[in-house]
Amino acid sequence: MAIIHQVGRPESESERQTIRLLKEHLPEGYIVFHNLETVSAAGFAYEIDLLVIAPHAVYVIEEKNYTGHIRGNIREWLMFNGAVFPSPIPAVNHKTRIVAAHLKKHDPLLADVFCQGVVHLSSPRAKIKINDPQAERVTVAEELIAYLSDPSRLPSPECSTAGLRDKICGAVFAGFEPPRPRREIGVYRILEKLGETPEYTEYLAEHRYVKIEPRTRLKVYRFEMYEEPDKRDKQLELIFRDVNALKMLAGHPNIVRTSDIFPWEGDSFVLPTEWADGYSLRGLMDGTGTSLAVPDKLNIFQQLCAGLEYAHRHGVIHRDLRPENIVICENGTVKIINFDFARIADVRVQTIAGQIDGLLNMRYTAPEVLTSPANASPRSDLYSLGIIIFETMCGRPPYTTPHDLLGSKNFLWQLPLDTAGPAVEINALIRRLCAFAPEFRISSAAEVTSLLGRLTTA
Repeated sequence: MAIIHQVGRPESESERQTIRLLKEHLPEGYIVFHNLETVSAAGFAYEIDLLVIAPHAVYVIEEKNYTGHIRGNIREWLMFNGAVFPSPIPAVNHKTRIVAAHLKKHDPLLADVFCQGVVHLSSPRAKIKINDPQAERVTVAEELIAYLSDPSRLPSPECSTAGLRDKICGAVFAGFEPPRPRREIGVYRILEKLGETPEYTEYLAEHRYVKIEPRTRLKVYRFEMYEEPDKRDKQLELIFRDVNALKMLAGHPNIVRTSDIFPWEGDSFVLPTEWADGYSLRGLMDGTGTSLAVPDKLNIFQQLCAGLEYAHRHGVIHRDLRPENIVICENGTVKIINFDFARIADVRVQTIAGQIDGLLNMRYTAPEVLTSPANASPRSDLYSLGIIIFETMCGRPPYTTPHDLLGSKNFLWQLPLDTAGPAVEINALIRRLCAFAPEFRISSAAEVTSLLGRLTTA
């Protein structure tokens, strides 16, 4: 029987059932901590549902009460009822790294303790099939016991924790505390934690009183309230960049809607945005069991262009257009999301060019923006669109890294001749979108829309 240490209170009956399962069925020598929180070196809080000290490793477990048939990929999971959630595997991997770093910092002797992240689906009615190389680290119901008891399922040779258990427990007691309750944020009731970045934490929530839109995405930005005034003001300007961009673009069907940002708990701001229920374009590319016909792809491109044309007309350049920031809703509507790195013309907003250098995804970034994000123009977004069109049509990006292309200043790649659909015309479109020099690219998203319209009617 395992030893159970309560740090915080279980938040649901499914968590209680899992704790009881571990207590009754894990062999002697296992130690289980549940419902704990730690703060990373960067100052961000991370909730850990379960932390299990086994004789051969430390397991960080993310508990989910999902049920029914689930399919998906490395980024997104599709529930049986059509809801789409981010895959919890990257989140638990990140939390596992935080735990490993804390153990090492607490005592150098713990540096070699192997830490493994696990996603546990507590419902025995859950059936999961995902296209993810880490899929074996997802357990359902009582499968968790066999997984935690079998060191051969670790990707690294086992490292005995037998002589280190007291030190590991000491590190947990010293560096973890009960989670702060986050069942409500303002007038919103929290349904699910979606993920975390160094800039913000995202939650799926519902408004307690407004029932027209049952679900909302909350982006909770944290700032350092004790910084010097000039540094704090700069942080706040960066936080409000997404807000400024989305407020300027309110009302367009292909751009995610937003509500008013509001302060919370003295050191955070909360931005409610529309919950676009559907797959990201990246999720569709990575294979979710859902395939797209060529006319469907062209329709996505046309809607993307409509959103970009509206943004550019209002002086907003996205600068981070990539498949992860494009959502295809259940009704087929395409939404552009995440304007955190946007460039906004004629608005007194703090420039972030120096700060986002190195954060943009180079695969989709125009050459002039790779040189300096301050060089971004509407044609830079159109370059990103060309790369997205190529990858969506071909199933692979045109290149792995753009560094070689900066030297050659010439793009010779094209869609394979056997690509389904009007490959010749699309190749010509991509070449015009992805010319090395901005002045040789198509000048506007409206022109791209017109060209795509001719393809769909051909």
